[in-house]
Amino acid sequence: MRTHNFKLLIRTKGDTDEGDDNIYTYNRRAQFKVIGVKKNLFVKYGIYGLIIVLILFMLNLIFGKKNKTKK
Repeated sequence: MRTHNFKLLIRTKGDTDEGDDNIYTYNRRAQFKVIGVKKNLFVKYGIYGLIIVLILFMLNLIFGKKNKTKK
């Protein structure tokens, strides 16, 4: 289990129609406890995408040459 700290800083400006030109700042903090680990799927999907691109490239080379020789 890991604990993560989250800090939020909010800045707002007052209502200028009412003559309030002040800048207001609010700080908030929270802690989140995380249990477990999620696998990183970007590598897996990246490999699948690369395989698809290579297959399409090879098909283009094979069928592209056949179309050029028919002309």
